[in-house]
Amino acid sequence: MSITRSLGGMDLHKTIFDMKKGFLITILLLILKVIFAQTDSIKNEILNSANPKWVLICKGRNLLLDKFLSGDISKVAEIEDYLTKQLSGDDYVALYPFEQWLILYWTKNYDKLIQNIKHYDSICSTLHTKIFPQPDNLSFRLKEKTYSNKQLIISWIKNSSISEQDKDFLIMNLYLLLITKETKDITQDTLNYRADKFIQKYHDNDLISFTRKYIRQEYVPSKWAYSFEIFSGYGIFSGDLKNDFSDNIPIGVAFDVYYKNISLYLRDYIGFSRTKHDFTGNGDIWNKNSQVRVYLPEASFGYIVHESKHFKLAPFAGISSTSVSPTENDLNIKPDLKNYELSFI
Repeated sequence: MSITRSLGGMDLHKTIFDMKKGFLITILLLILKVIFAQTDSIKNEILNSANPKWVLICKGRNLLLDKFLSGDISKVAEIEDYLTKQLSGDDYVALYPFEQWLILYWTKNYDKLIQNIKHYDSICSTLHTKIFPQPDNLSFRLKEKTYSNKQLIISWIKNSSISEQDKDFLIMNLYLLLITKETKDITQDTLNYRADKFIQKYHDNDLISFTRKYIRQEYVPSKWAYSFEIFSGYGIFSGDLKNDFSDNIPIGVAFDVYYKNISLYLRDYIGFSRTKHDFTGNGDIWNKNSQVRVYLPEASFGYIVHESKHFKLAPFAGISSTSVSPTENDLNIKPDLKNYELSFI
């Protein structure tokens, strides 16, 4: 009887264990199902999302470029208006300022162009916090086609009904947008010439500050200048020293300071040489073929008497000294070698 009850007890415990195991597996499967269901939900939400703004901006820019290259300028005007009014805002930039300006030249929307330029500083102050468009060819193709058709665009401006002040400014600003290192017909000198004429002719114009800040750029030499140099060469001893030490290969640095025409030259020459024979008589022997260090610091003042694009003449005078000595490592091993040192002479 006891055996039967024992076996019956074992069967009961086994049944309860199997039930718990099945329950835990069921709970685990339900949890995994919920997780995968959430993942699928996010995936479907991404796939089925209704054109997020950055996608609209990307497609809008591509459509604008297609219409621009095909010559459909009226459609370009519509797309530009939609991109700037509906898609640009606190978070996104649909068109860079210079892209929009080039488009407005083509669409002949001169009033809007001038207003945008007048508010350029305030527009730029907010750009660093925004999300920029994905890289594409819009900027390059706008500038390329505008440059090849600049005379046509200038004729449109001249034949428009805007004021003479605005005409002169827009032509000058067009050159600013098109200038590069490769444009031989548009240089900073030509821009400065136009800017000087504009400032002189329209000294009370609202765009004078923009002209001075962004168009007229004249580089003037600073009163202060600095230069740094690393040099090497070949050093030859003379007199009795050439019998004691081999010629040396230097590594040197120089630092120059200029104020107007006055210059200060600071140089440090470190030469690498060797002894030609044993040195005796001062304690330790400084053996033949030991390493030698040659130090030659220099400080000089100069005055620039002539300076051109490729040539500068500056007589100078100063002070320097020379030291020939064992290396620091050898001095640590044999301190008496210091007696052979030729200190700054």
